[in-house]
Amino acid sequence: MRRGPGTATRVRALRRVRAGRSSNAGEGLSRAGSVRGPDGLAHEIALPRFDAASGRELQSSRRRARRGHRHPRRRVGNARRAREAVQCDLPPCRRIPWNAQSRRVASQVRGVRVPRRSGARHGDACHARDRSGSEAHRSAALEERHQATAQSLRLTRMPRKDSRPHVLLSWFMDDWGRFGRAYEQIAAHLAGSDKIARVLCLLPADWTPMTGMQLPLIVHEHRDKLSAITLRPHCVPGWIRPYRLRRALNQATPRKLPVLLARMLGFCPDNTLLWLFPPHPLAEQLQGSIPRKATVVHVIDNNAMDDTRTAEWRDWVAGQYQRLARAADWVYVNSEFNREIFSSLNSNTHHFTNAVDPAFFGTPRARRGVVKVGYLGWVTTRTGVAILEHIAAARPEWQLLIAAPATPYSRDRLQTLSARRNVVWMTDVEKATAPDFLARLDVCLMPHVESAYSKSMHPLKLLQYLASSRPIVTTAVASVDRWAEHVRIAADGPGFVRAIEETLVHDTPGAALRRVEAVQRETWEIRVRSMLEPILDGWSERAPSREAAGLGYRGTGV
Repeated sequence: MRRGPGTATRVRALRRVRAGRSSNAGEGLSRAGSVRGPDGLAHEIALPRFDAASGRELQSSRRRARRGHRHPRRRVGNARRAREAVQCDLPPCRRIPWNAQSRRVASQVRGVRVPRRSGARHGDACHARDRSGSEAHRSAALEERHQATAQSLRLTRMPRKDSRPHVLLSWFMDDWGRFGRAYEQIAAHLAGSDKIARVLCLLPADWTPMTGMQLPLIVHEHRDKLSAITLRPHCVPGWIRPYRLRRALNQATPRKLPVLLARMLGFCPDNTLLWLFPPHPLAEQLQGSIPRKATVVHVIDNNAMDDTRTAEWRDWVAGQYQRLARAADWVYVNSEFNREIFSSLNSNTHHFTNAVDPAFFGTPRARRGVVKVGYLGWVTTRTGVAILEHIAAARPEWQLLIAAPATPYSRDRLQTLSARRNVVWMTDVEKATAPDFLARLDVCLMPHVESAYSKSMHPLKLLQYLASSRPIVTTAVASVDRWAEHVRIAADGPGFVRAIEETLVHDTPGAALRRVEAVQRETWEIRVRSMLEPILDGWSERAPSREAAGLGYRGTGV
């Protein structure tokens, strides 16, 4: 098969024509030339026209018209370039939306033209212009366009981002929507406040073996102003290859995902409030990766006092408490015992106790049938299970109801007690059914063990018991002194039995109403409003946190 001249052959022929070595170099009007291809035969190829005197290529009228014509769509490109030119001059989190305002800006900028080709439309005289002059003209035109755009933006007020606090909250367990714990109540009421723009609650997932690919997050709730998301520690199982890709995904995803979620929801260094509930590695991870304006460290129970855990774990918890408390803008604690400890670490420490959900408010009722005494809450090392065992053994005619989640510790401690005929252990009582559980009881029990750990707590169940109007028998733990006139205090099993018998005889409907009235002002709505007062005081004048100065990102303005 015969082969014609290729690109290289055409280029060589073009160079010969320009150098005057071809037969048609001086003619200036010929559009074809004869070259010899690889097959040894002569081929006719089309060549451009050249001026014999100057050697410059002559343009056809069609080509000159094409280069001189400005396409109508180029005006849209000028408007787009006008928007991009001022992006670098805007503060972070500021965007120029494509609306009527940006169209007005673009229409004013269209009058300033920037030549893309140096004088091609002005004829051959422009071709003799020096390249440096063309670049100078282009720079001057660009500067003129930038000035016109900046002036237009000064005359029109750009939309600003939402400067209200955007709360990023973290907890140390994955139990959203189950028990109505303090962090969940705080997150829900923060989202309900018109002083808060948005709340993002991040929870750590419990480690479980993976059988396949899984999403890196679990969305529990996502509505107008509240999002509750669990972050999985891994998303790629161990059998996925290559190894480096799997390791990179499993390491980078949990670390980068909180920052990405915050950006998608409009968080930026000028509006982010980081609200941490230690102890957990997630708290320090967020502190080191989330750009923010301020930080709140909220200590519920002082876990460094838990003597049932190892010394290494307690030392790590105490170290995290100290690091976070010293770097925080505010420290919130729920007991006077914790306030004395953390005030030495941060002078801006506030004492806010737990509160009660209005769903627990009940009315007095007359006792009928079998006496029912009960316990609501977690069974941990601070729970006096021995007291419950004595009550069940001393009064077999009473019915003991226990509503507690089934954990390895509770299964071990309640194994013997739950085998009794007069004991009922319910593991499925969550926040939606807890008020009905308390309404079935005649006496509520709170047998907490007295220790340094229990002194650091403010039991949430105590307020729930009072709101239900039921009589209460408890040990003399911290936070009980305030409600001493509404409860009966006992120290051991026999003391609990005597206090229950006295309560069944002497309790009246008037005393039940007084218990409800005592906690009318202890709701979560009032408590969260009080927590926001120190934060909102001077929020607009507060500068972003210095610790997060190197972590800045541009928010999306969503």
